[in-house]
Amino acid sequence: MKRETTALTHPSIGLQLGLFVKNIGSAVHPYFGKISKNMSAIILNMHVSRMTSVLQSMNDRQLEEIGITRAEISKYANMLIRDEDC
Repeated sequence: MKRETTALTHPSIGLQLGLFVKNIGSAVHPYFGKISKNMSAIILNMHVSRMTSVLQSMNDRQLEEIGITRAEISKYANMLIRDEDC
């Protein structure tokens, strides 16, 4: 089954959207900068949560193939998503 990719399901597009909102918001008005910063954090957390869910759905053999254990899923998901933002 093919899944439709949208800005909220495709990590790099969602992160780009978050950065765009952050940059536009701070340029328009100082208060929008705070709002856009919060929106960027929300989008980033959504992506980390989604990545965590995907990793948790993998079996132990699949996790071993990518070099992590179940205990490392949260740390690994954060590293994958947050490093993509840089």
